[in-house]
Amino acid sequence: MKRKITHLSKFFLLCLFFGLIILFPELCIKSATDGISTCLNIILPSLFPFMVLSKYLIYSGYGNKICRFFSFLSKIFRINNSGSVAFVMGTFCGSPVGASLICDMVKSGNLTKKQGEHILGFCNNCGPLFLTGTVGTVLFSDKRIGWFLCVIHILSAFLTGILVRNKKYEVNGRTAVIPSDKAPFVNAVNDSISAMTGIFGFVIIFSVICGFLIAFSPLKSDISTTLLCGILEISCGCIYISALHLALPLKLCLISLICSFGGLCILFQTIFITKKTGLSVMPCLKTKLLFSVVSFCLCFLFCTLSALFNISFF
Repeated sequence: MKRKITHLSKFFLLCLFFGLIILFPELCIKSATDGISTCLNIILPSLFPFMVLSKYLIYSGYGNKICRFFSFLSKIFRINNSGSVAFVMGTFCGSPVGASLICDMVKSGNLTKKQGEHILGFCNNCGPLFLTGTVGTVLFSDKRIGWFLCVIHILSAFLTGILVRNKKYEVNGRTAVIPSDKAPFVNAVNDSISAMTGIFGFVIIFSVICGFLIAFSPLKSDISTTLLCGILEISCGCIYISALHLALPLKLCLISLICSFGGLCILFQTIFITKKTGLSVMPCLKTKLLFSVVSFCLCFLFCTLSALFNISFF
């Protein structure tokens, strides 16, 4: 019975989406065009170079040397050194680079499947270039806001990693067996192009869904509709939140919330990347929910301290 209801729900949503495309082609084309613009102007420049870099580190064998510099994180998160590298690269390179790197480490034996699923939720994060460049500079015309959100995001990821860490220190998996590739740069570029193609597809589809949602939302509140868009796709969510008539601290808390969760679009990107390794995204989803709550509370705390003690964080 439950499976039948699920199939009927999927069929209804599919028919609804198809009907909206047929009845409102102009809105569909505009939303898809906006999605393509987001891919070319935001995602490609802020993500592709880092994805190539992370894959090159794996294929060239340099990832082995980097592991040594972040061994202290492995003790804090109670994971092996490879997991600590995944945290650093995933935090500073942006999603879904973290997921891609974790999958490569699981394939090479540096991480076990269980370890990969455990760290996926706090190692596949929103990149600093998106927060400082797109959100700070483009949307708010203030780099300080971008850096403020970036610091909040990194601290929240760090705290989330501590909150979900294992009771015992796990050293399962190898830490120095990443094989060198004969053509690491070429393979890194080719694999990154393949991954970006799938990412672009998800972003365009979810941009169309967000466009229909904004136009025909049954929710009366602009905040509710905007948050729903952010839960679907963070780029659209950040753009809509920045345009709301709200106090700046509340805008930053909401943006921090949706950026930490990542949105369903990034979740589907993660599924697309991890499908070959068989990693389950359910632990990731649970960790992301905790991550978003931690991020919202931390941003609210800093904004409150800024108002109480007249400290300018942004």
